[in-house]
Formats: sequence, structure tokens, C-alpha cells
Amino acid sequence: CFGATVRAPTFDGVGVALKIPGGTESGKMFRVKNRGVKTSRAQGHLLVKVYITVPTDLTSSQADALRGFALSLDEQPRTAFGAD
Repeated sequence: CFGATVRAPTFDGVGVALKIPGGTESGKMFRVKNRGVKTSRAQGHLLVKVYITVPTDLTSSQADALRGFALSLDEQPRTAFGAD
């Protein structure tokens, strides 16, 4: 939701700091130039796919805070399979 800086693993084992902007959705792909597979002629790009984890074990106060946030949005909640 707010974004973060994470360490993404690389092929050389060193890793690279990757800034994930706030509002990034799950499944978004980031390209890190020249940190991918190295060939005899060039260094490839590293592709990093973001997976957002949804909390499943909330305390009652955490759930209340999220409900309050949801009510503050101007959007209607999405429904599964197009049902209303």
C-alpha cells in the first residue's frame, strides 16, 4: 500500500535493492537492467515479479481499522464473478 524497498535475489548471489512504489499491484513486473544472466557478449536484465500478501490472521482491532479504511473509499467493493 505504501511501497517499500526490498532486496531481490540476483544470479550472482549479492542481491539488489529494489524500490517498490506505493500502490503497486500484485503481478507487476520490474526490470533491473544488467543484473540478469550473463552471456559471453552481454549482461541480461533481471525481471522481478511482485506478489502482494494479503493478511489472513487479523486481530479484531486490525480488522476494524481495515473496515474503517474500506468505508472511507469512494469505490464500491468488487464482487466475485460479476455478481452484485
